[in-house]
Amino acid sequence: MRTFLPVVLLALSACTVSVTKEEVAAAHFGAAPKNVERSIRSIMASRIDAGSAKYRILAPAKGFAMVNGKRFGWLVKAYINAKNSKGEYIGELTYYFLFADGKSWDVTDGYNLGRARFIEPPKE
Repeated sequence: MRTFLPVVLLALSACTVSVTKEEVAAAHFGAAPKNVERSIRSIMASRIDAGSAKYRILAPAKGFAMVNGKRFGWLVKAYINAKNSKGEYIGELTYYFLFADGKSWDVTDGYNLGRARFIEPPKE
C-alpha cells in the first residue's frame, strides 16, 4: 500500500503538459472568438437543463489544450449553475472551453488533469 500512492502520483504527473516560450512565440492563436456564450450553450445543451442554466463567462484568454495534439487558441473559463433532476440549483460548477480554428471544445477534464492551461490568466 505504501508504494501505491507514489505510483499514482507519478502516473498523474506524467499527464501534465507544458509549453515552452518558443512554442508560445511560434503559436497561432487567431482572433479572439465571437459568440462565446452561444457556443458554450450549444456544447452544454445536452448535458444540463438548458432552460434553467445560468452562465457566468469570463473573457477569453490565450491558452492551449491537448485536442488531437497540442492546440493553441483562446481558453474560456465559465461558471454554470443549472437545476438537477429534482428541480434544485446545484451551485456553480467551473468549466473550461477552448476556441481555435473556428471550432470549440469542452476541455474541462483536460484542464483538471493538466492537459489544458492558460498562457495569459483570465480576468475574473
